[in-house]
Amino acid sequence: LAEVGICPISADYVTEPETRETTEQVGSVAVKNTTMRAFVDGAMVQIECTGVSPDQVFPGQDDATILGNYVRFWSIEPTGPAYRDGDTFAIEGTKDIQGIEVTYTYRLFRFANSFAMVATGVPGGSQPPDVERFLNSIEVKSASFTQQLHEIVRDQKYLDVRNALERQQWSKPDLSKALVASAGLNLPAAARLLLEAGADPNFQILGSNVIVTAVRENSAATLDLILKNGGDPNQRVGFDWTPLHHAILADGARFQSLEILLENGVEIDARTNLQVTPLHRAASFCLARAVEVLLIAGADPSLTEKYGRNAYQRSVAADCPGIGGLSPP
Repeated sequence: LAEVGICPISADYVTEPETRETTEQVGSVAVKNTTMRAFVDGAMVQIECTGVSPDQVFPGQDDATILGNYVRFWSIEPTGPAYRDGDTFAIEGTKDIQGIEVTYTYRLFRFANSFAMVATGVPGGSQPPDVERFLNSIEVKSASFTQQLHEIVRDQKYLDVRNALERQQWSKPDLSKALVASAGLNLPAAARLLLEAGADPNFQILGSNVIVTAVRENSAATLDLILKNGGDPNQRVGFDWTPLHHAILADGARFQSLEILLENGVEIDARTNLQVTPLHRAASFCLARAVEVLLIAGADPSLTEKYGRNAYQRSVAADCPGIGGLSPP
């Protein structure tokens, strides 16, 4: 089996292939291309490896679109749209070569930092046995990741996350820990990939959970995505705190998170193990705007905590009596 450039792909070309290497400039990056081609039974078999992610060469295009544009670039007329062939996409087309109609088939293989186009060109339509042998021999090396998935997410490289998910099976805890990382860094694109792969939107870890992590870091876009994909806005963690309690912190309220929680069915007067409500916390921290938002949303200022104090009395104890419109009982 002959390996092709930096792409983790190899194949049996039946005969000794011709190898051609070139370097092209893609933006500010010098990209190495390796093409290995052989002719067997009058047909062409070829693998072209490009040493850069396809998203850098074809930004914003999915595999089917890339293949369609690729064959047209070579003046090959597609006989139909690209189609899924196992784990890859393929496309077929024809081109007249010196009066002979040749049928070409291209398959796109994606890797972490490269991609390969596997091509066959068969004159006359019927596929020779050696072409079948070539196609059946193609091997793709399994990706080996030395990093944990949550570490890959923390590097904040979307393409690396997608590649890791495509090339390796991860356990549900691995996926969910990575989702916590994406919540903490506000990486909604990565979070979407992880949720689609089976991450638990209500995963709990070290006295916290996915939603609380997003709330405390004010990761609004990721929080909204998680709540829309099964996240529980009222899930409790240590000391019976809910995400809404965690949106009211001593160093200030996480207003974007607060508003998203209020839009998603949060329990406005949820109580901790000490019977403290989110409004109690806002009053104790003298957060006027947070108090106002919670009161408008329906928070009950008459509720008392374990020590018998309501929100107004807690504001008095914090030396900001009546903060945000609170009034004596």
